[in-house]
Amino acid sequence: SQLPAGTYSFTVSEDLVRYIRTHNGQITEIPCTLIDDNFLHKKSEVPKTLLAAKKLLDTAFADKWSLEGLASEVSWSKYKLIHGFREQWNTTPMLYLTSIRLQQACHMLESTVLSVDLIAEQCGYSSTSYFIQSFKKQYGITPQTYRNIQYTLNCPDTAPHYYMPADNLYVRVIGCVVYFLEKA
Repeated sequence: SQLPAGTYSFTVSEDLVRYIRTHNGQITEIPCTLIDDNFLHKKSEVPKTLLAAKKLLDTAFADKWSLEGLASEVSWSKYKLIHGFREQWNTTPMLYLTSIRLQQACHMLESTVLSVDLIAEQCGYSSTSYFIQSFKKQYGITPQTYRNIQYTLNCPDTAPHYYMPADNLYVRVIGCVVYFLEKA
């Protein structure tokens, strides 16, 4: 039987993988016997309510959000909200909010001279120590260390301080990720 046009996702069986390998990836049709109908799912559009919840977090990340408050704001249950975020973005609403806050914090650490305390507050953290703990858990360094590395990388005169000759490595920071790279 023919499927309607659209984007589909399905669980791949070992038989299907073997079939693709034997045809060197040059496939225009896949025999129906290799796909179990129970595993075929049409990807759905993101519900407008879910997009509204995500937009709220994107634009008002500094507000004091709770899962219950967000669910109430978009008129969904907190369980439906969690399920929707997991299904669409593979995260929970509160983890997504933390991610947005930390991304904004990275931007502020790179582009302002605001204190870590003030950045924490402007990113929605009620406690600087919790902000530092969250930042370190996500990126492996403190916000102040991140700022120092960014400053060093943007000031050529001080950049050699982050070259480690014994290990033949240098540090490079892109966004909030610290890369230790071999010197060429």
